[in-house]
Amino acid sequence: MDPIPARQKNPLYRITMVERAWHVARPHASLVHAFDDLDEAVGFVCRDSGGSETVVEIVSGNFYMLKPIGPAR
Repeated sequence: MDPIPARQKNPLYRITMVERAWHVARPHASLVHAFDDLDEAVGFVCRDSGGSETVVEIVSGNFYMLKPIGPAR
């Protein structure tokens, strides 16, 4: 039986609502960027990833969403 090929993992950005700001954490980074609204936060991820396919994890209270974004989406 052939092993299943390992799937290439896309970078994971995390966007979290903290009080009144959306905080964006880059993959493998400790620095967090804050934005006033979710559109600005997602726009930052798109620019920062250079338009390549990536995954965004969005957390706000009890709400959790994992969404792939990029040119194919």
